[in-house]
Amino acid sequence: MASTHSISRGFTLVELSVVLAVALVTVAVALPGYSAQVRKSRAMPALMELSVTGIKMEKAFQRNQRYGTGGKCAVPDSEVEHFSVHCSLRDDGGGYTLDAIGHGPMAGHQYRTDEKGRQQTISLPQAGNAAQAALPCWSPDGRACGA
Repeated sequence: MASTHSISRGFTLVELSVVLAVALVTVAVALPGYSAQVRKSRAMPALMELSVTGIKMEKAFQRNQRYGTGGKCAVPDSEVEHFSVHCSLRDDGGGYTLDAIGHGPMAGHQYRTDEKGRQQTISLPQAGNAAQAALPCWSPDGRACGA
């Protein structure tokens, strides 16, 4: 007598649906965190440039007792990936403001420092809840200072 057992191979529609549902939930949970990390990593070169430019401005002040003359800062404006760093003089060269202004995928992000070393987050657009109020620190991810 011959056996008529057949072996079925493959996945059922229910099994595929369960795997797809698990994958979608995983992506939905992981994507916001990943996006925040990408924004943070894109902001770091701008924050470093603000720090380095601030140090250069302080060196210029030590040499000349001014941060610049004729309305021009002692250090030229610069560019880093996704940001432009711009210097503005105040008080006839007795003070300055450095702004890192985002463009491209970082458009709307703006960070600031000055001759007193005050760090501010001026704007941080975020999906759903734009953090438009200035924070008294550099906050690439929009969290409160020290968080």
